[in-house]
Amino acid sequence: MVPEDGQETYPWRGQMSIPRDIMLKETKEGIRLVQNPAKVIKDNLSNLSKKMFMLKNVVIEGDGGQVNELKKMRGNSYWIEAEMKTPDHGICGFKIGEGKDESGKIISETIIGYDHAQHKVYIDRSHSGGRINPKKIMQSAQVAENDGKIKFEILFDKSSLEVFVNDGEQVFTTYVYPPKDADGISVFSVNGKSEISDLKAWDMTK
Repeated sequence: MVPEDGQETYPWRGQMSIPRDIMLKETKEGIRLVQNPAKVIKDNLSNLSKKMFMLKNVVIEGDGGQVNELKKMRGNSYWIEAEMKTPDHGICGFKIGEGKDESGKIISETIIGYDHAQHKVYIDRSHSGGRINPKKIMQSAQVAENDGKIKFEILFDKSSLEVFVNDGEQVFTTYVYPPKDADGISVFSVNGKSEISDLKAWDMTK
């Protein structure tokens, strides 16, 4: 029986995350505790991934459909490092676990975004699939102002999603349940043009 909060992992709670390195870091707001994926794993990504690609200085607007390289990754198992920049009132980020109907309309997605005006990073699971606790569909965290620049490190493995922001200053660990064949990925920009300054992606599909 699924409990009232819709937790699909019932009767278990919690989630195992990737091993992490924890350290103190000097930030604009003072010394903070940060956490990042363990270096011993990151140093071996080239051995763990079947293919990897890079992008630099790519301008995106709207749904970001012109970023064709991302369309090559299928299977909802990948590791992405990206630095982006968006205008003052812009919102940019990624849409993962995308699924479309027969007419090409997106009916499933999880949004990982950065709202520059509010200095906020968020994960929107409104259309992620499965039964998700309604109180936790939208998750967000404040990030320090950095001239519209944001760093994402996205680790996605089927249903497990971890997002490290600005070198571990904020971290999300959550779950999504994309329907079968909902494995599209794209970049988006709202209220102006954003830029992917640098992106590296490792396809971890086995």
